[in-house]
Amino acid sequence: MTSERSYLFTTRKEGWNSFIVLRWYLLLSIAIFLLDQTVKRGIEKGFINISYHYNEGAMMGLFRGLSPNLRIPFFAVISVLALSFILYYMFKLAPEEKMTMLGLTILLGGALGNFTDRLVFGRVLDFIDLGFWPTFNIADSAISTGVAILIFKALFTGKHKEQPEEKE
Repeated sequence: MTSERSYLFTTRKEGWNSFIVLRWYLLLSIAIFLLDQTVKRGIEKGFINISYHYNEGAMMGLFRGLSPNLRIPFFAVISVLALSFILYYMFKLAPEEKMTMLGLTILLGGALGNFTDRLVFGRVLDFIDLGFWPTFNIADSAISTGVAILIFKALFTGKHKEQPEEKE
């Protein structure tokens, strides 16, 4: 975000080109969201036979013991804040930050998938069971992949601006 240009604040021509690029990223988020929701509904209706269970908590069942009167609003607020931050950051990001945008895009698609489950059903449907790991879903995979891309970007390709030396 070091550039003065972003997807929102550019010249008229750059703004249109940036909007077109941003549109593709948002479409990828929507595709991840739709894939997640379609597979989950197919499993619930018996069209897809995979072992599944409902996760009323967060990652790996964290907070599942909370009362639904506390848990559901808590996750709704956290989800709305996270989704708002992701979208804000995506729009503020400079167009040349493609790897960061990809990570945020994938993260957004997964976050929307699990948020929708929590909002509509009060729980998340998990169905991928590897036996040695807690059961998870496509949205969880997208969230993990998006975070991994962002961590990779920060650790290995981050551009560190050199600070100007102070004159005495």
